[in-house]
Amino acid sequence: MPAALRLPEIILIILENVLSSKTDCYEARKLERSTLAAAARVCKVFTAPALIMLWRSIDTLVPLVKLLSVARLVGLDSSDDESDSDDLDYSDAVLILTGEVSPEDWACFMRYAAYVRVLDLGCSEGHRGRNIIIDPSVYGSLFHMNDSRPLLPRLREMSWSQRGSSDRRIVYLICPTLRRLHIRTKDGADNPRMSFYRSRYHRDIERRRYKEPRRRDYVLRWILREVLPKGVNLEHLTLDGIHHFMLLAPVSRCPRLETLDLPSSLANWNMDVPQLISTLGGIARLTRLTMSVDQGWDIEEDVLQPTIQQFESLETLHLSTRIVKKPQPPALVFATADCQRLRNLTIQFDTEDIEFLESSCLRQVLRTPAGFAHMRTLYVRFQGPVDWRSAPPQLSSFLLPLAPLHKLEQLYIVCEETLFACTDEDIRLITRHWRNLSTFAATFMSQDGNPSARALDHIAHNWPRLEVLCLPSLRDLASFDKHLCPHHSLRHLGILSFVAYREIRSQEDYIEVKNFAVYLSLQFPNLKTGQPFPARLSNDVDHVWKQCHSWGKILEVVQQARSLIRQRSIHCHRQGKTVK
Repeated sequence: MPAALRLPEIILIILENVLSSKTDCYEARKLERSTLAAAARVCKVFTAPALIMLWRSIDTLVPLVKLLSVARLVGLDSSDDESDSDDLDYSDAVLILTGEVSPEDWACFMRYAAYVRVLDLGCSEGHRGRNIIIDPSVYGSLFHMNDSRPLLPRLREMSWSQRGSSDRRIVYLICPTLRRLHIRTKDGADNPRMSFYRSRYHRDIERRRYKEPRRRDYVLRWILREVLPKGVNLEHLTLDGIHHFMLLAPVSRCPRLETLDLPSSLANWNMDVPQLISTLGGIARLTRLTMSVDQGWDIEEDVLQPTIQQFESLETLHLSTRIVKKPQPPALVFATADCQRLRNLTIQFDTEDIEFLESSCLRQVLRTPAGFAHMRTLYVRFQGPVDWRSAPPQLSSFLLPLAPLHKLEQLYIVCEETLFACTDEDIRLITRHWRNLSTFAATFMSQDGNPSARALDHIAHNWPRLEVLCLPSLRDLASFDKHLCPHHSLRHLGILSFVAYREIRSQEDYIEVKNFAVYLSLQFPNLKTGQPFPARLSNDVDHVWKQCHSWGKILEVVQQARSLIRQRSIHCHRQGKTVK
């Protein structure tokens, strides 16, 4: 065996390629784990690295508990059980311990438990495709055997989905080495916005059925008080399904917390926003915050300013809100201008008011755009109705309030269900601003006005640092400027909706696409054709950017044109001629 294969670091790199698949398919993951298990049996040199990769990430503790010889599966008949449905998660089998755990079994359990770094503790304890849960008494017994120490001593990331008010599995697993924690409460899967529209009669029926949700809140508050102080090194915390700001009080006990995600936790009309902000402001090192707030209309800006100023370290804010009646965003949006270190702002609005989506809506959102002049990244997303009866607003007028943001480097405008008119003149007016822009991504509906290939010339001339460009559509591919000025910074160019060109039926029809492909090859020499969008854009906030099929065909022609230009350049260089 070569000496390089005896190094554990080299073997780990090789085995990581086995787990390179990002798919969530159960069969694919099963095949990968089978491959790792086979590699662990090849030789002693491969055993330790393969076991590290095999046990690094698990979605249940069932394999660990099954290492104990006293572990048994017992069937559960849900039809004969009369317990409260809020406290039980009916399953086909329950894993229990039938006796005392031997020292040999315990040593084997702790050996493999030390390999676990990532744990996804969902509602069902079994593997995907199986339905098994571990009896709660098993956690208590193992925790007692370990002298009240965490069962997974080297855990780095954990996701916990609460099964009911009696689910306390997380208490036995939290450890000081934990860096990322994702908590999803029992109500996290429910949509609080839909529950708001339920009648009082139905809500009363639900309270009687589930024995008052307040009981679960009390238990959850106790769990957070027990868990969070133990996560002394916790850096990323996600709380999904918290509906009362008092439950967030233990969060301030995490001294190293930098990222807090509350994706659907604050969508409650009884939320006291000033007290909530005051509670979150007590987290000294918080740099990234994600919130969903559905109220705050009647709060004055001067009431929020003292609490907003407590976010001394906040750099990234993701704010989602819903505008139901008033064409005015909550005061929390424009109060964030007082966060002097805030550089990245994401605003998402769901509205039913057509007037709010007019050209002045961004001015209503930011109120004083000059106060946001220190922004580096702005992600604005609107979801609302389309008024096909009136003329659509111009994109340049819509973005005009953002002109004072001189330091802007990344701008995302996502209005999938909103109608805008975007012509070459709009692109020319837009490119007058934000000279340091590196990313411009926009998606919206367009009826008649679409930019032509001429717009790419304005972009190349006015945005010299642009690296990523996404436009909804493109027309008239033959209108580009023949006098080229190569733009070397652009790496990714994508058209999301459609590209207007004649259908290729003959060699003459192919000339338009071929000439445009040659233009792209010369105008943007560093353009990547195989990967239209970088990973950070493809997985952006609640939105997946995908290019249209026709644009993918054009990029293939660009790759062919680039090869022909390269061959011609080599041939002319050998002939001692100048390339034209």
